[in-house]
Amino acid sequence: MENQQRDAIAPTDKLKITEFRESIKGDFKGKLCPTCNRIAREQKRKISKKNCLALLHILKYYRFTENVTTLDFFDSHEIFADNPQLLIDFQKLAYWDLIEAKGKIVNGVFRREINRYRISENGIKFAKRKLQYQFTRLFMMVL
Repeated sequence: MENQQRDAIAPTDKLKITEFRESIKGDFKGKLCPTCNRIAREQKRKISKKNCLALLHILKYYRFTENVTTLDFFDSHEIFADNPQLLIDFQKLAYWDLIEAKGKIVNGVFRREINRYRISENGIKFAKRKLQYQFTRLFMMVL
């Protein structure tokens, strides 16, 4: 049945990926991705209470830990050792650019280091209530 859905959707005209992302906004049925020929669509993601608590826990780590410079990378297992339930979904904060993963680009692909993150400037502003987000943010999901 999924192949029938893919055949029913006309392929896009080899748009650049940024143009494709703009063209897919608001389209919850989906379009064919020009790079991988799979159906891509947007989904709503919400910031949960646990994600907000995890962000505040990270900000508390930066404030009250000695020998930590601003925006220094941390080990996620070390921070959430007291509250392991916050560790489960805190990586989703990257959807809203509230945290950043440590890594480097190898052969054009970003390779992140395991369990190494830092809070972003937007994360600090959001935790201090200087920045407001809509609590639903759309992102592209490839099926």
